[in-house]
Amino acid sequence: GIDKFYIHRKNIKLKKGMVFKFLCIQLNSKILQKDYLQGITKENISKVYDSLIRDKIVYFSLDAFLNSECTDIDFKKDILNDTFSKSTEILRDMSKASKQSKKGVNRFDTKVNKGIEWSNRRTASPSNPFLKIYSKVVQCLFDKAMIPFYEEYLKPQDIENRIRIEYTL
Repeated sequence: GIDKFYIHRKNIKLKKGMVFKFLCIQLNSKILQKDYLQGITKENISKVYDSLIRDKIVYFSLDAFLNSECTDIDFKKDILNDTFSKSTEILRDMSKASKQSKKGVNRFDTKVNKGIEWSNRRTASPSNPFLKIYSKVVQCLFDKAMIPFYEEYLKPQDIENRIRIEYTL
């Protein structure tokens, strides 16, 4: 199936070193199916909740869902750009280089993966934030994890020249 969410229990250290058990639900916009390109918003969050409940994944109220803690949030913005490869060259050239692994800029420009990123999603921090800009159409046509989702939900939609900018908080 298509990964829309991942659920696990996690011990998280909070203030004053106290550790609490949390049920963590990692969601992504694929849970919205044909509305995936909108991303999760306050206008469609009830659809996300309904999907979790309908799929019998969890049982809690919408109010409890809306008032739960959020961490590791990815924000996105889609734009149209018909000169994307040149744009990423310019951005790379303007970026400060870093000799440290997983910091600094990484540009990728192949048939199957086009984009640029700063830092690394897993090792990002407030002083070293993660930002990625990539071709959504290339991802939909060549990313093996994305192809089935694209075929089922997105293919009728125009994604030509769609560039996604995302960053993690």
